Amino acid sequence: MLAGQSNNRLTINLEKNYSAQVQARWFVEYESEEKVRKIFFHNSSNFSRSNRWSSISDAFEITKDGEHEVIQRKDKSEFKRVKFELTPSYTHLPKNYAPFSPFSDGGMAIHTGRFFACDNACDQKAQNMNMSLSVPKDQHIILDGQIYYNSARWKDGSNGRSIYIGQQEPLETAGTFSLIDQGLPAEIKDSFDRDIPKLMGYFERNLGSLLAKEKPTLFASYANIEGTSTQGGTLPNQVFMHWNHNDLNKKFTMKRLY
Repeated sequence: MLAGQSNNRLTINLEKNYSAQVQARWFVEYESEEKVRKIFFHNSSNFSRSNRWSSISDAFEITKDGEHEVIQRKDKSEFKRVKFELTPSYTHLPKNYAPFSPFSDGGMAIHTGRFFACDNACDQKAQNMNMSLSVPKDQHIILDGQIYYNSARWKDGSNGRSIYIGQQEPLETAGTFSLIDQGLPAEIKDSFDRDIPKLMGYFERNLGSLLAKEKPTLFASYANIEGTSTQGGTLPNQVFMHWNHNDLNKKFTMKRLY
């Protein structure tokens, strides 16, 4: 089979659960219909998976194969399934979307594209990714403007999408579906509540009603930890922003004073 011509017989299973210490743990499992020698990641923007992903079995490793990060057994033998524990913290990826954007209340927005992989070198479009996600009973999943409980399955591809996992209920307005971190300063939350509906109304009046079945979703997450990173971006029917700071309230207080 030629590189890039795989029909992608992998299933990508994401999982969030709790350990005995009630700490959230994240996993990803790749399951192949047939035995493979390597699994190729679609995007290897900074080759950081070998540092941030921990194989459940010592028999596996993440290494480089040319321009790709790949999963393989250390003895190079065939396999059908492999599972990793993930590091669920924000990390900046050059020219790409962060895989995890934590909310201050323990919720999480994840970007699915970071987990795309194929049983041969993926083509550029990365279509037909078979994905699933399971979460604890006290959590829900918000995927494409719909709420799911316990688990969800979907087909993914292209640049991926953002998905929310947590306990926060979304805010639905006439034009948007929003998940705005309640730990953000009031000035930012008020701006979202005031300005986003106005913007959506302006574009709808001038460009016509949206043809998509689901409303655009806004993700605004705030890790509230020491750091200086801020990221924002767009995907089809999605807008997302993330702040990795623990001093936003201080910054807005100083702004008011001066």
